[in-house]
Amino acid sequence: MQGPWDETAIRVIEESYNDAWNHHDAAAMVASMTPDAQFISVAGVWNRSSEEFLQLQRMLQADQFKDSVRETSQVEIRFLSLEIAIVITRFSVAGDRDPSGTPRSPRQGIGTRVVQKQSGI
Repeated sequence: MQGPWDETAIRVIEESYNDAWNHHDAAAMVASMTPDAQFISVAGVWNRSSEEFLQLQRMLQADQFKDSVRETSQVEIRFLSLEIAIVITRFSVAGDRDPSGTPRSPRQGIGTRVVQKQSGI
């Protein structure tokens, strides 16, 4: 049976991701991903492994997103089983630039994560 500690652990994943983003630390952004994790960006880039995602974020965090800040305003968690949950987040990004270097307006997005409890943690 899941308890409040499970929701807390899931929320820590989101907080840690934001912290890594705000420090522009691509390796830390990947820390909670399994090697076969998949990620589809808002631009439609489909990364089929955590290594692909890492390489993309290393490039983006060193350039377009190097001055950006990411914040999460909402986290919804739905447990599908005792070990698997769907997590939907509403987030904002401000301070980034488009590929030509022009500042972008702050914007909001919605992200979806599938998380699996591993090793009893």
